[in-house]
Amino acid sequence: MLLSMAFLFSPSLSLQALVKPSGATIAAAAADTLCKYTHVRETRPNRGKIVDEINASVGNPAGSYWCMATVYWAWQKVCSYFKVENKLPRTGRVATMLRNANRVGSGFEVIDMKRIGASNIVARKGDIGAIKAGSAVSADIGRDWSGHVVIITHNAGSRVADVEGNTNRAGSRNGDRIALKMRKKSEFIALVRAL
Repeated sequence: MLLSMAFLFSPSLSLQALVKPSGATIAAAAADTLCKYTHVRETRPNRGKIVDEINASVGNPAGSYWCMATVYWAWQKVCSYFKVENKLPRTGRVATMLRNANRVGSGFEVIDMKRIGASNIVARKGDIGAIKAGSAVSADIGRDWSGHVVIITHNAGSRVADVEGNTNRAGSRNGDRIALKMRKKSEFIALVRAL
């Protein structure tokens, strides 16, 4: 199909109206988007202007833990820009997101890091890393538990670089900021990869 020059340069059109991004493109863009917010800090425990906005994006009350909400919020920013549906489950709970992403037709692949072995996986930019508090086994993927979640920015051998919300310098799952971190792949129970 040939497009006229007037059509291509119409001020009422934008690139996002012409392109429907893949899930992998949205995931990578969510990682880039969240990296732009590493200045965000809580002003009091689990509170702050942007932290409250992040929690509200998934319907969490102000003051809730916000790591999973951060991932959804970043995805929502990208999906809104491209005017596409956000297929990431709208939840503030890591285990709920993982369970929903594991359903057939979800638009996601759940990579069981405990079954396959973390050293056998090459993480991709935009993969969502799920960490279960305490010990983790493959069967935990369908269960309810507390944990932490990150968005991978780079694969680095046995480690990954990531960006994550509600963390701190020590890597806590209840910290005070959005931060860039390095983590061992063996910390993850699963990676969630957009298709």
